[in-house]
Order: sequence, then structure tokens, then C-alpha cells
Amino acid sequence: MTVPGRALRDAGVTFYPPATPEALQALEARLEFSLPVELQALYLDRNGEQESWEPVLLARLQTLDELNATLDEMDEYLLAEAPALRGLFVPLWTDDNGNFFVYFLHGAERGMIGWTHHESPCFIAPHYRDMAGLYLALLEAYQQGAFDLVQEFTGDAGIGKRETQVFEAHLAAYASTLDAPLRQYHGAYLLTLCPPGREGDLLPLLHDRELAVLTGALLARRNCQWALKALTDAVREHALDSTLAYNLLGAITTLDAPETDEALLGLAHGYPVTLSAAFLADALERRGFVQERPRNAQNRFDHARIKVDTEPGGWLLLPWQ
Repeated sequence: MTVPGRALRDAGVTFYPPATPEALQALEARLEFSLPVELQALYLDRNGEQESWEPVLLARLQTLDELNATLDEMDEYLLAEAPALRGLFVPLWTDDNGNFFVYFLHGAERGMIGWTHHESPCFIAPHYRDMAGLYLALLEAYQQGAFDLVQEFTGDAGIGKRETQVFEAHLAAYASTLDAPLRQYHGAYLLTLCPPGREGDLLPLLHDRELAVLTGALLARRNCQWALKALTDAVREHALDSTLAYNLLGAITTLDAPETDEALLGLAHGYPVTLSAAFLADALERRGFVQERPRNAQNRFDHARIKVDTEPGGWLLLPWQ
């Protein structure tokens, strides 16, 4: 078996001596399943890779001791709150900043490599088809002194038959669970592996607070102008969350559908009195409408008004607290 990553050693990265079969058996006993053959081969080739700074190695294979410590941490901060994620992946590679590349263990995605960030630990998006793809990206970045890795799955390209099968499986799983961490986990696959032409399957994600912003960004990036109504409905739904409203309004103006002005004006009528009303006013201004922000008796801004000739007095008022 060809073990990926040996070119890194030739390029100067230090590999630790191979792991012992006994250490691998201890890991399997902890995980309660047998490691895939390619993972056994990886650790029998080297028990981890050493951190490197000049040039930088953007992610490295953990030693088995480090991996066990990482699993201890995940047991405390992630799997205790999201037990349904247990056994779905193993976090083999670290960037030494609390973030990991993981190896997916089951289903059509078995053998793919995903990325989890400590700020969104349940959003584990697939980045590479296999370990070879990860190591190719690591080697390229190492040799070029880059600080970003080239991904195989960009959200818009690289989607083939296998990736479509993974998408289908997670679409069904997302629809059938009410567990919030699991929905975020499945949503990561959907947003990363959505085949062109299947964006309509993502509209339910606009109702999900954890996934709405990324969904809106994807719809705008792919120029899904037909999604304008769904996006405006999502803005109204999330109006009390100013961060979500701001980003969804940004997606709407980026989309630049023919009916955008009418949709935003319709949204403005009866919009909740919140800080996000200011963002709605800004969105209308980006569309070419004149915005004014009068001051109240305390000399503070508390509303905006948008010049609309068809409104009474020629102005549409958008108050906020």
C-alpha cells in the first residue's frame, strides 16, 4: 500500500518512528471499532509528524498520545453535548490551534477528509476525497510557503457521482432529525457538496439559525435569483438576530435579482423595530435609494427614512431601538 505524505518527509518534515501494533490496538479498543486499513498503514509508517514553522506545515498527523488527548478533549466539549456524533469521524490531523482535519469513518463519505474549527465544532465540512488529496495540498503549501490549503471541494466545483451520493444521504438525514448538532453536521455536507442545479434542496437550511448565513451566501454566489423570496422571508424570520439579518440582506443585494427593490421595500413594511432595521435601510441605500437618519430629542439616531415617492409624504420610515 502506498502511504500518502511521504513526499513531506522528503521535503524536510520530520516523521516520528512508526507506532507499535499494541498502541494501535489500544486506540481501537478505546474507539470500539477496528481502524480502516489505510489508517493502520499510516501509523505503521510513522507515529505522527513534527510541527514545522520554516516553512510552515499547516496541519500535521498527531502522535497516538496526542490523538488520545484530543479525543479526551472532544469527549468533554463536543461529544458530551452532541453524543450522536460519536464514532462518525476521528480527528487525526491538527493545525496546533485547536482545529482538526478528520477522517470520516462511515457511509458514502468513508475515507473523505473533513475540517472542524473550534468555533463551530459540529460543522465538519468535507474538504478532500481522501488522504492523498489532503497530503497533496499540504505538500504544495509547504513547498510554496503558503498559509492556505487548496481544497478539492469548493462548494461549486469538484462534485461527481460519489459526492452526489453523499449529498443525497445527508439531505435525507438532515430532514429526518431534530437534533441541532446533527443538523449542523449534515448541513456542512449539504453546503459543501451541493451539485449544481440542486440548490433548491438547500432552502430549508435558511430556517436554521446555524446554517442560514452560509446558505444565503451560496445562493448568492451561484446567482440563484429564483431564491429571492426565500431569502427575504428568511430575513423577516431572523429579524431579531441582527447578525443573521445583516448577512442575509447582503446575500440579497449581491444576488441582484430583477425584483430586488420591490422585495426589499415589501420587507420594509411592518419590519420589526430592531437594530437590523438599520441594516435593511442600508441595503436599500446600496440599491440606490436615498437614506436619511434624523436625530431624536436626545440627539440620537433611532430610525431611518428612505425616499420613496409612492409613500405618504414621500418617505418610508424604518424605526429601530
